[in-house]
Amino acid sequence: MSQGALSIVADIYIPLITLMIVIELTLTNKLLTNNQHLLKFRLLLLTGSLASAFGLMAIDNIFQLWASLGLDYSTHSAVALGLVLLLCLLKPTVYIYYLVSLLLYFWLMVLLRYHTALDILSTVLIILPLKLGVFSFAKTKR
Repeated sequence: MSQGALSIVADIYIPLITLMIVIELTLTNKLLTNNQHLLKFRLLLLTGSLASAFGLMAIDNIFQLWASLGLDYSTHSAVALGLVLLLCLLKPTVYIYYLVSLLLYFWLMVLLRYHTALDILSTVLIILPLKLGVFSFAKTKR
C-alpha cells in the first residue's frame, strides 16, 4: 500500500470511530427511549474523554512537558484511546476488535512517522488514568 493510501487510512480512523459511536448512541437511544439517563451518561463520557485529551494537550502546549523530554504529545493517540474505550463500553461483545484497531492505528502513526512509539506510549500512559477517572466519575453521576 502506498504512503498516500496509508495516510488516508490514518486520517479517517478517528472520524470513523466517532461515526461508529454516533451510530451506536443513536441506535441505543431509539431502543431505550425511556432511558435518557443512559444517553446523558454516555454523552458525559464522550465529552469528558475528549476534554481530558485536549486539556492535556493545552497543558503540554503551555509547559512543554513532552518537549522537555525530547518527545511529542500525541493528541491523536489520546483522542483515539478515549473514543475506542467508549466504543468498547458501548459494544463490549466486540471490544477486542476495537482494541486491535487502536493498536494498528498506533503502529500506522509510527510507520508514517507522525509520532514515535515513545510519543504514543508516553501519551497513553499519562492519559489512560485520566480517562479511567472520567469514566469512574461519570459512573458515580449516573
